[in-house]
Amino acid sequence: MPTHAPDLAARVAARIAYRKRRAALPGPGAPGNRPSSRVCRGCRAELPLEQFKRNASKPHRYDYRCKACHRRAMATTRRRDPGAHRQRSREAMRCHRAHERRG
Repeated sequence: MPTHAPDLAARVAARIAYRKRRAALPGPGAPGNRPSSRVCRGCRAELPLEQFKRNASKPHRYDYRCKACHRRAMATTRRRDPGAHRQRSREAMRCHRAHERRG
């Protein structure tokens, strides 16, 4: 058994406890505090939240651009440099498959 196992177990337990405390706090995504619409940074239109992609890394849990603007931006990127897009897609798939194998 490695010597860092107790330290690792304590860190994992602390992280789980932190996530549970954070989930219990009312935040931007709480039902009472949740806005019903948002302004897209691409088209500048105020749209309902259903028109935005979910993104847990953003403060309000939704992307800054609406789905249509996001789709348009991705299409432009693919058209601009299809080779680079193909390479990024291959690399992402390679990482995904490696992660699935690790389990």
